[in-house]
Amino acid sequence: MLVEDGRVLWTGEAAGEIAADESVDLEGAVVMPGMGDSHMHLMSLGRRLCSLDVSRASDWAQMQRMVARYLRENQLAPGEWIDAAGFNEDRFSPALLPTRRELDRVAPDHPMILRRVCGHMAICNTAALRAVGITADTPQPPQEEFEIEDGFPNGRFKEYGITFLDGLRPAPDIACLKRWLRAGMQHAAASGLTFVASEDLETAPGCSWKMVLQAYDELRAEGMPLRVNQQCLLSTPQQLQRFLDAGYRAGQGDDWFTIGPLKLLADGSLGARTALLEQDYADAPGEQGMGLYTTEQMSELIGMAHRHGMHAAVHAIGNRAIRRVLDAIEQAMQQPGPAPSLPHGIVHCQITDAALLERIRRMGVQVYAQPVFLEYDLHMADQRVGRRLASTSYAWRTLCEQGTLVSGGSDCPVEPCSPFKGIYCAVSRRDFSGQPQNGWNPQQALSRTQAAALFTTSAAAAMGLEHCGQLRPGSYADFLVLRQDPFTAACEELVDLRPAQVWVGGECRIETQKN
Repeated sequence: MLVEDGRVLWTGEAAGEIAADESVDLEGAVVMPGMGDSHMHLMSLGRRLCSLDVSRASDWAQMQRMVARYLRENQLAPGEWIDAAGFNEDRFSPALLPTRRELDRVAPDHPMILRRVCGHMAICNTAALRAVGITADTPQPPQEEFEIEDGFPNGRFKEYGITFLDGLRPAPDIACLKRWLRAGMQHAAASGLTFVASEDLETAPGCSWKMVLQAYDELRAEGMPLRVNQQCLLSTPQQLQRFLDAGYRAGQGDDWFTIGPLKLLADGSLGARTALLEQDYADAPGEQGMGLYTTEQMSELIGMAHRHGMHAAVHAIGNRAIRRVLDAIEQAMQQPGPAPSLPHGIVHCQITDAALLERIRRMGVQVYAQPVFLEYDLHMADQRVGRRLASTSYAWRTLCEQGTLVSGGSDCPVEPCSPFKGIYCAVSRRDFSGQPQNGWNPQQALSRTQAAALFTTSAAAAMGLEHCGQLRPGSYADFLVLRQDPFTAACEELVDLRPAQVWVGGECRIETQKN
């Protein structure tokens, strides 16, 4: 492969016959195109890397020990905040969803926020409630998204209640935002990602989208280890209008950073039972989840973006949320004038039936899928929605074979951002321990070629990055050097597969194993 000025000039035997200024012998290693992630959160990932990770806790006692050790090792003064993330009460035995009281026992003198792995629930302690001034008399955010117990908040916040809580904390500065983004980008690149679609604009509490874009501008000037397409979370018509008035449009940018779609959230998560269903949860009669917008509200936002040539990527997990999104997109697509250059899409698109899948095909909507979600979800999806509906859900093979553009992502830090873990789950339909042996709903398993395409050519198509995800003349010289061939290695070996080197723009940005 001949590379010049960050691009591939030629591949094949003839390339080796052309005189080059420098020759790099990879000693028989496997080379494949750099991989993409079509939906993740770089800033949230970096923020988590810079805070306490409790994702490995198997019970509440172990989590308490982690917090105690964090306090000892970091010597935090009383009043300094503790940010912890990654807890999943479904992995606990017994399954305990904590309140402020459990956090008070281990961190009575430090304001603490503990975020669930899905990002749709957080728990804070009494010191945090006092620090931000939340009491039982504090006006609730929409849909009563923090809980009152015995006349006082019990510390549990859901959905926009988390944004409300974060907004009361002191805001980070540009240097802090850049530190989080650098940490997230470095981790993602080391996992084998050379281009990602990241949602960051409303991630940092107290920070405007202008601050986040300024942080990216400075990082772009300083040098970035991967390419970023920004999924622009702008939750209200006023925010979106200000963004558009400032001149931002989808596709703007350069080789390293581009403006992507409008990002919206239609519902919550299946794990927290806030994904919006058409029927009651099978394991929680009377509960159907939480819709964050009406169809009319979504239609207004998507229509506004559509008129300005900006496609929308809408988080929707439950079948009723997906239907609402399709209704809103359909209304937007009926407006006069040219359509955006990329199709509107649904992020996650998990709980579906045959009619929804057919409607997605007919409307030409794209799907931003997260195969790695199966690692956890296959253990609870049947219980949450019932076996019959679960059997037509996470239906990536059906979507791919009907011609829908399906791209691969991770929603990291909700799940690991390794694309090889995603390929493993898409191919095997098993968790990382190899269960169930025959796969969960194995009729939806992809071939390795199909699964790899989710994270290469399809991810690039989803972001409108025509020079990513492949190695041919004119493409970016973004590639991975691997000691194992992911197309011939045992399937279970994909779980821990990492690149020895990651090249972006013709430069080796990451080297984890020496030649």
